[in-house]
Amino acid sequence: MAVGKLWDLEQKRLPGTNRPFYDLIVVDTPATGHVVSYLQMPMTAAETAKGFVRREARKVADLLRDPLRTSFHIVTTPAEMPANEALDLYENARSRLQLPMGRLFVNQVYPPFFEGADEESYRRWRRDLEETPEAGSTPHSAWADKEMAILACAESWKKARAVQETYLERLFSAFGEDRTTLLPFVAVPNASIDMIQALAQSIEEPDETMKGGASAEL
Repeated sequence: MAVGKLWDLEQKRLPGTNRPFYDLIVVDTPATGHVVSYLQMPMTAAETAKGFVRREARKVADLLRDPLRTSFHIVTTPAEMPANEALDLYENARSRLQLPMGRLFVNQVYPPFFEGADEESYRRWRRDLEETPEAGSTPHSAWADKEMAILACAESWKKARAVQETYLERLFSAFGEDRTTLLPFVAVPNASIDMIQALAQSIEEPDETMKGGASAEL
C-alpha cells in the first residue's frame, strides 16, 4: 500500500488540466537491507495475484520500471560497509527489480590531498616541523605546538582520503564516473542552511577535482 501511494501521487493532476500536480516526487526509501523487498512487492503481486490486486500492482510495477517517470538513485559513503551495500543494491536494482538506474551520490568525500608542488611544500614543512626542538626549549614553542596540531589534522586528512580512494575506485568501476556525483565532507557541527547550500552547489556544479587520484588511476 505504501508503494502504491507513489502511483497515486504521480497520477494526480492540476484541476482542469492534464498537467502533473507535482513537478517532482522524491522518495527516501528504507535502508538498503529492506528496500529490495519493499520495492519487490508490487512486482511479485503483479505476477502472482489475480483480479483487482493484480491490476493495481501492475500499475505500480510499470511506474517503477518506466525510465520516463522513475529514476532510482543510490546514496552511499566511501567506506567499506556502505560501499559494499551500494554495490549489492545496484546489482539487485538492475537485475532483480529492473529499475531505471539514476546516479550514484557519494557523501562525505574528503578533498584530494596536496599534489605536485603543493605536496612538495607540505613535505618540506612537515620535515622542518618534525626537526623543531621540543616544546618549551625555544621562544616560539607555542607556535610549534599549534603547528604540530595542524600537522596531525593534515595527516589525518591524508590517511582518510587514501582509504576513501580505495572505495571510490570500486564505485567508479561499477557505476561509471559520469554517473557518479561526489558530495564533499562539510565540517560543520550541526546541519545548517550553509551546509545544504554547499551540498546543493556540488550537485548542480560538480567539482571534478574532488575525484583526484581515484579518477586518474582508472
